[in-house]
Amino acid sequence: QAMGSGLFEVFPNPTTDNLNIYINYRDKNSANVQISFYDITGKRVGGNSFLISSDTLFTQKDFLYNFKSGMYFCEIIQGEFKETKKIIIN
Repeated sequence: QAMGSGLFEVFPNPTTDNLNIYINYRDKNSANVQISFYDITGKRVGGNSFLISSDTLFTQKDFLYNFKSGMYFCEIIQGEFKETKKIIIN
């Protein structure tokens, strides 16, 4: 069951050490999901690709190890769908 109407949800947000990413499986023709993190200057600071076949919950604690406190953007691309959300790390 989808958590929201968008491509993905991030929680908790703000976070300190654990970021959960819930992907709503939208493009049934594309199992590849690209997760990218950008700092406020637009520099890519982390990310990974995954293959999914249904709505999927990722716990990406390892993405936060090199992040300093501040604002970041999480971008998800799955097939023709693309969405970006702001993340605050305390």
